Amino acid sequence: MTDVLFETVIDPSNLAPAQIHTTDSLSIPTASPDADYIPNIPAPPLLTTYSQLQQQQGTNLLLPKIRSLYMSAMTIPTMMEFPAGLLAYQLTLIESAIFRAIPREALLSHSARKPHVRVVASTDFFNFLTRTIEHSILLPQEACRRAEILNRWIKVASKLLTLSNYQTLKAVVSALGTPPIQRLRRTWECIPKKQTNRLDLLTALMSESDNYCRYRQQAQACLNRPAVPFLGVFIHDITYMSAANKVIQDVLNALERFKQLPEYPQQPPVSFVTKKNRFRPLTLHFSARGTTSAAACMVSEEHQTEESVIGLEQQLIMQYVLMRPWVTEKTIDMLSQLREPSKRNSTATVSPTTPTAHCEEYEEKKSLSGFWPFRKSTTTNSTSDLVWSEEEEEDESPGSILNYRKLSFSARKNHHRSFSLPSKSLMEVTHV
Repeated sequence: MTDVLFETVIDPSNLAPAQIHTTDSLSIPTASPDADYIPNIPAPPLLTTYSQLQQQQGTNLLLPKIRSLYMSAMTIPTMMEFPAGLLAYQLTLIESAIFRAIPREALLSHSARKPHVRVVASTDFFNFLTRTIEHSILLPQEACRRAEILNRWIKVASKLLTLSNYQTLKAVVSALGTPPIQRLRRTWECIPKKQTNRLDLLTALMSESDNYCRYRQQAQACLNRPAVPFLGVFIHDITYMSAANKVIQDVLNALERFKQLPEYPQQPPVSFVTKKNRFRPLTLHFSARGTTSAAACMVSEEHQTEESVIGLEQQLIMQYVLMRPWVTEKTIDMLSQLREPSKRNSTATVSPTTPTAHCEEYEEKKSLSGFWPFRKSTTTNSTSDLVWSEEEEEDESPGSILNYRKLSFSARKNHHRSFSLPSKSLMEVTHV
């Protein structure tokens, strides 16, 4: 079973429409002719493996185990069941597979009228992940529960920076900057100041200001280790920069440089399996809540090793991510208004320094109007670069990943609602 788990990897050429709703069927989703635009994302590898084993002659003992694993992933209620490091690593494996499948000539032939299928696959997953993040935050009714999930996504974003996965990092910070999330005043007031400062730094890194100057400087430092660049910058350069042959060749050479970097190993590094989530005999780290009891039985006691259990966790996370239901933008907007209705004439005020432990009482107070008036102005000390670090503290403090010394910016300015990479051609692709 361990061999099957590690051989079950993402196939970027095997795309399927995102699910409209979760189902207990182990068949790969198919497109509905009457449905609105639904992004095509990599098919869950467990479903592909299950289909292949079914076609083999004779009875395969792995089929019920794979079905148990699939059903276990369905019963996981929220992403809070997963450690931030492993979730970030699985997202990186997906994103890396999609990026490495983009051929050199795709950037030259891609356009709004004739989109290249590999580029569209990248933008579709970007859109899917952005919408999934919004939906995951808006689902809980209590502000503190929403804050827990939002805070977890900030931690995931920090892990993505450590992994040099700038494509998914951009998707996360974009999702957290959309109006439906920004307007959740009570939710943001539950987020520790340290975490909001960390998000500000990550947002500034991926900002479009000065032609992605900060990101470009950071990406150039990726040498001899795996990395996933932000594809939108390559599209932007090809589309809007000079058509001179030398400029185009420089962009294509930069793309090839990233593709020639080492690949991410299927098993995450030790630093991404934190102490509280390390292997413990006979159980998985999140089986205490009863969500993966069936999956835990898949690895027998005598064969339970740290490698086998981590592989099982990875497959659960991969399956969980790729089976998230696709929801419309209208649904997201309605959920946002439902969770924290705007009241223009509200007289209630809430102190932003109120401890997180008392966030529950915010639910009974009136909220102020406007989009995310949590901090009207924020300034940090001027700093230089964002520094990658292999070693991280267990509490994931921002100092272990980011260097604050020379960077200055205004907090959360000009957030736009967008679910595509920031170029005109790609924004049009999402409606094809």
